[in-house]
Amino acid sequence: MQGLTRTLGGFRRRLSALLWARGALCLLVALGLPLPLILFACAAGMPWLPGWFLWLGAAFFLSHRLFFSFRGKTGLTDAARAIEGANPFLGDEVTSAHELNKSPSPFARLQVRRAERLLAGADLSTAGLRRRELGRPLAGALGMLFTFALGALLLPEGYTLGARAMLGRDISPPIPRLLRVEPGDAEVAHGERVAVRAAFDYRPMKPVVRHRPLTGGPWRETELEPAAEPLLFAAALPPVAEPVEYQVLHADGAGERHLLSLMPAPRMSGLRLKVFPPAYTGLASRELPPGEGNVIAPAGSRVGVEALATPALSAARLEFEESPPRSLEPINLPAGSRLSASFTLGRSEGWNIHLTARNGLESLSPTYRLVALPDGPPSVLLEEPRDAVELDITMTVPLSARVADDYGVSSLALVYSRRDGAGATQRLAIARDLGLEARVDYRWSLAGVDLLPGEELLCRLEVTDNDAFSGPKTVFSDAFVVRYPGIEEIIAGESFAGPQEALE
Repeated sequence: MQGLTRTLGGFRRRLSALLWARGALCLLVALGLPLPLILFACAAGMPWLPGWFLWLGAAFFLSHRLFFSFRGKTGLTDAARAIEGANPFLGDEVTSAHELNKSPSPFARLQVRRAERLLAGADLSTAGLRRRELGRPLAGALGMLFTFALGALLLPEGYTLGARAMLGRDISPPIPRLLRVEPGDAEVAHGERVAVRAAFDYRPMKPVVRHRPLTGGPWRETELEPAAEPLLFAAALPPVAEPVEYQVLHADGAGERHLLSLMPAPRMSGLRLKVFPPAYTGLASRELPPGEGNVIAPAGSRVGVEALATPALSAARLEFEESPPRSLEPINLPAGSRLSASFTLGRSEGWNIHLTARNGLESLSPTYRLVALPDGPPSVLLEEPRDAVELDITMTVPLSARVADDYGVSSLALVYSRRDGAGATQRLAIARDLGLEARVDYRWSLAGVDLLPGEELLCRLEVTDNDAFSGPKTVFSDAFVVRYPGIEEIIAGESFAGPQEALE
């Protein structure tokens, strides 16, 4: 007996702390377990004073029953009471183990022996004591937390209303007020699906948004669903094809009517074009009448474009049927945007201006025509000689020709080669920069040409224009033949006259 008493010397001190902890847990479970039911009952209409009494009475009853239902379940508590005296906290009378051993009652001595057997196989470590003394109270605390969580999940507002009722406050549900409606009156793009959002100060019953065309017709309703934010509800209207009016309704009231109007597509006005022909043509620049977009000008002309657009633009570009588009950088003005650009007229095709407003709407200007007038080839008319030429003693050939071009002749030259194909082709420059039309007279001296008797030259005039855009174009006149007389003809005097005749 004394050995068991010494063994329990430190055990009783640890057990006493655990008993107080177990009592606190039992009290916490007793207070918390009936609280959700009492709060829900108060939220349902129970007066606040009976609610307080019911909760405190249930807590007292549960604390008493829980504490004594957990008492002595491990056997260690009974052993401690039997050997070193009863625990006043448990409501037992203080009776030591020595007195029980001296008792004439066999049941008292049996209690001491039972305590000895329990302590002989008991785990007196701190972990063992905690597991045996606090296991069931902790399980009860977890059950209490689960009850609270289940109530919050099923009826989140029940706790708030119940607490207000137990404090004697009014818990009649308030009438929801519509705080705001988005987007309100707004302009939307054609075919856009508008998301309507309604904010309330209290959860409404069956909120809907009704809508119909502004021109009239039956109302259609779309249910508002809870959004991510608390007390915010949203719904998407069908694609807007015409002005629409809508209104938010709920079981306790209705909001104002709002209008969704269509955004205007961007429009272009004040189109002005100015044409700058290529410098080589010698033509002056000209400005087209306002609003005129059809251009007829020489190929290579630069066309300047200016226009106004409303509303303000985010992007614009020139589009062509075959040529690649050109982006424009709109200059925003207080009431719209100003467009300014230029392009080179390279081919005949259609063109327009593509506009994109800041609201995302797009539009196209009317399609205009570009007509690029090509620079035609020059022309040359050989007037003299008309037939083959026999060289005389002067060794010269008179040439006469008329040349012309739509924008100017750049050069005139004589190209000749031996008729039999021997030797290289020679080129003799005659004149340059002859203008749009000119008559050229030239006497060609063949004194420096190495010709043998009987040889012939095949000759043509070469005319080149001044096309600086697509490149110079060259044409040739009709060919003519220049023949050097043979030796027999020279001896016979049929071709060359004597020096005296030449002088005469």
